[in-house]
Amino acid sequence: MNTTNIQLRAHISERSAQLRHIAAELKTELFAIDDIIDRVIDTIRAWYVLPDIINRPVIVNLWGLTGTGKTQLIRSLSKKSRVL
Repeated sequence: MNTTNIQLRAHISERSAQLRHIAAELKTELFAIDDIIDRVIDTIRAWYVLPDIINRPVIVNLWGLTGTGKTQLIRSLSKKSRVL
């Protein structure tokens, strides 16, 4: 295995771990939407882990009743993904 592959695997592993950490934090902050958090994280996984391979925008469409945590989920997710 060449150095490039090793570095790529390390990068993917690191970014995946960061994403799992973000998901865990979101689940402690936002209640009763764990399955939604998992679905959003799965949707953005490729964009977050390897953004260079994505050539189209990643679209996440959240809809539901007022006060269910949609806006807070996205705000927290974007803030946490910028920090890491």
